[in-house]
Amino acid sequence: MNKRASLKSEQELRDQILSIASLGQVAMAMALGVELKLFEAMATVCKASPKHSATVAEVAAQAACKERYIYEWMAAMTCGNLIDVDPSGQHFSMRPEHIPVWIGGEGQLPEHSLHVIDFLPGFGGAFNKVKEAFRLDGPPGVPYSAYEDTFYTVMAAWSRTIHDGELCSGYMELIGALELLQKGVNVLEAGCGAGFHIEKMARTFPNSHFTGIDLTQSAINTATTRCEGLPNVKLICGNASHLDKKWTEHFDVVFFIDSCHDMCRPDLAINEVQRVLKPGGLFSMIEWPNGNGNVYEDRKKYGSAVSALFYAASAMHCLPVGSHVEGALQLGNMMGHGRGRKLLEMGGFAKDKIEVLEPPFMPYNCVYTARK
Repeated sequence: MNKRASLKSEQELRDQILSIASLGQVAMAMALGVELKLFEAMATVCKASPKHSATVAEVAAQAACKERYIYEWMAAMTCGNLIDVDPSGQHFSMRPEHIPVWIGGEGQLPEHSLHVIDFLPGFGGAFNKVKEAFRLDGPPGVPYSAYEDTFYTVMAAWSRTIHDGELCSGYMELIGALELLQKGVNVLEAGCGAGFHIEKMARTFPNSHFTGIDLTQSAINTATTRCEGLPNVKLICGNASHLDKKWTEHFDVVFFIDSCHDMCRPDLAINEVQRVLKPGGLFSMIEWPNGNGNVYEDRKKYGSAVSALFYAASAMHCLPVGSHVEGALQLGNMMGHGRGRKLLEMGGFAKDKIEVLEPPFMPYNCVYTARK
């Protein structure tokens, strides 16, 4: 049985708390390493060294950072068993086989969990607002704006590590959209965020026209910069629950990609999807993570480390932003297939036209598809 699920004694509990506290501090330091490209700097120095090692001064120079801070950071990474150090305490090293995990390699992106860690500073910035939302006399949730300084950029980077390889190939083939997009159709992505997915699709399928909508202006600004020069992209700041009245039966395909569980009223948004889709049009929704809706089953399926990550991220971000207006459905990111299917049915999609898929090439994701 998973150790975290079978703590027997008071001392085991104390050890577990210490372990979590330690790893939490290390994770914040890792987020600094991702943001300041310290892992890349160290890897560059190590690869150029005959002994495959690096000193603090060398990493600091490569990263354009202060030596004293770099020493403290490298010491934290060493004690966290993420990098190595020799007995002198002066020469640090990354194992050659570990470097692609940190920075990627030829045809390989960095470990996607690094970008999960990179969410932590933004979550920390919203800590007091989330704390107040928990209270009986507090606000219903936390607005997206509380996270916008970092969230959308980090989300785009994380999405790239998860979806880049299969979004426009395996996924589109799975849902029956590949030939449509190659031929040329009208596509809507609701909750497009900083624009990773819409840019990727627009570049891959130049015959199709893509419209992206997001509730947050800063996300649309970032997406606009990302998609600059693409004539087949239009980006709009707006609410997916209240789409343009002129769009009735305008789109051939509509996507929600990792956005449904963050919406306050996804039921209204899916009603709008039904309206703006052409007859026979395709709606597809990618949801991360692929929750069960039952915490016992989720822990059993994913193990304690992964399931705890999902639920904690939901408590700090997904649930608060999905609760910040009165009447919100408060889904959280582990809503489960049952609630997902019910949302599509409430939106007017027939039961026999809804599918829920678990593609092996999208770990932790589930895919919903429905035809109008």
